[in-house]
Amino acid sequence: MASSSIHRTDRSPTRNGQSYRERDSGTVTPMTPRTPKTPMTSVPTSEYNAENYWDGVIDIPSTSWIFTMDELKNKTPSRRHRDEQKRLKFADELQKRCKGIFYLFNCCRQLRLSRSVALTAACYFHRFYMRRDMLSFHYFEIAAAALFIACKAEECRRRLGDIVKICSKLAFQGKVTEIIDEDSKIYWKWKDLLTNLEELLLEELCFEVTPDNPYKICSEVLDLQTEPNPEDDKVDEWKLKTRGIFGHCANFLECSARVPLVLLHDVRVLCGLGIIIGAHKEDAILPANLLNGDLQCNTDEVWKCYQELVEMGRMLAPLDPHFHVLTTVPKIARDEFVRVAHAA
Repeated sequence: MASSSIHRTDRSPTRNGQSYRERDSGTVTPMTPRTPKTPMTSVPTSEYNAENYWDGVIDIPSTSWIFTMDELKNKTPSRRHRDEQKRLKFADELQKRCKGIFYLFNCCRQLRLSRSVALTAACYFHRFYMRRDMLSFHYFEIAAAALFIACKAEECRRRLGDIVKICSKLAFQGKVTEIIDEDSKIYWKWKDLLTNLEELLLEELCFEVTPDNPYKICSEVLDLQTEPNPEDDKVDEWKLKTRGIFGHCANFLECSARVPLVLLHDVRVLCGLGIIIGAHKEDAILPANLLNGDLQCNTDEVWKCYQELVEMGRMLAPLDPHFHVLTTVPKIARDEFVRVAHAA
């Protein structure tokens, strides 16, 4: 892959002095070329003897991408910028993350992409800003690049040209009047932008592009493959309500992606919270083994996730109402939460 260096001032198209960018600094660092891997040959189990092989000499680092609330509040690159004047407050960073995810989901709708693609891209987006600061890389640009990669990872292909047109159009909505197509300067600048940011994102994500998808996990846990028959006496109340619960859960996952819960909790905890909120709205109680067995989490973990969602959601209050998260999340007392979770 050819290396390149892109100056930010060359990648921020403006018209009549207007720009969606708030700051402009930094460069995109080229990746170090990788050495092709040598194909491995399989060894029959019956012939394998550990004594005939050397111990591994390559220690491959791995990460769960899970952080503490303290790390999120105080140790992100946006909070530790070497220039004190460019350091963002925690509330400001949350608001920018929210705007970026809101923009990302709008792009998905315009491109007719699934929620699975959107949630995967949202995960890339939040992880990236644990490695780079938000003032050097605008959230519209990173959201668009994350969406481009997610389309490939989820095997839901869209032409780069189509992604460029939609993402740039929404980024400059209300600020430019020209049609953005192959004949416009904005189109070609954004095409170069996404091509180069794709490389940077993959590097910062450590090429981990297949995170667990909460949308798919919830669908499997709620067992939506079969349609229940309301007239069948053997079908319990839970089974009859699972589709309604899944609808609430999917809406919750979309709205809650605006805050970086995915950086604080395992994806199965997020699924547990979404299902509990959906069950609360449907006046249902979870099966006894759903949290501990199917989702491999417990009520305390899910309750902590709920509290942190409320804490971060309140910091979005200064934004316009359509950015708010808590309008879709019901207030649930601890006792009611435990009752719905079937953990009493």
